[in-house]
Amino acid sequence: MKREKSIVLLYSAILLTLSVMLFATAPALATYGTPVDCMSGCRPGNNSCTQCCSHVGESCYSACRQEGYKCVRNCLSWDQECRNGCFSQMKNCNNNCSNTKYSFDCPDWVDPNQPCPYDCQMWNPASRSCVGPSMNGCK
Repeated sequence: MKREKSIVLLYSAILLTLSVMLFATAPALATYGTPVDCMSGCRPGNNSCTQCCSHVGESCYSACRQEGYKCVRNCLSWDQECRNGCFSQMKNCNNNCSNTKYSFDCPDWVDPNQPCPYDCQMWNPASRSCVGPSMNGCK
């Protein structure tokens, strides 16, 4: 009974967290994406951008930890199955946080999916330029 109650509380917290994130208003110049999307738009070594992106989704991850630990505290100390269920739910919650799109406005961030003038080129976020053959090298 305690295990089911703990898992229900964890799911409720996850749903509440995701609802708040989905309906929160974003700044006018903000970009939307996952935490990985944010990091991929930072130049290597750009600490202000990577530090900003490291906080994207932080409230979601924090809620997962808090509810996960609360779930574990509600398990009997010898009930490893209950504890494992809590850790599994916490892992699922963290995965949801990783796949959720957030708004962010980090300094020096550039969309990593920039269009290039030729189909045979691709955007390199590190150099912030299109790389590959020039027009004469495209087939």
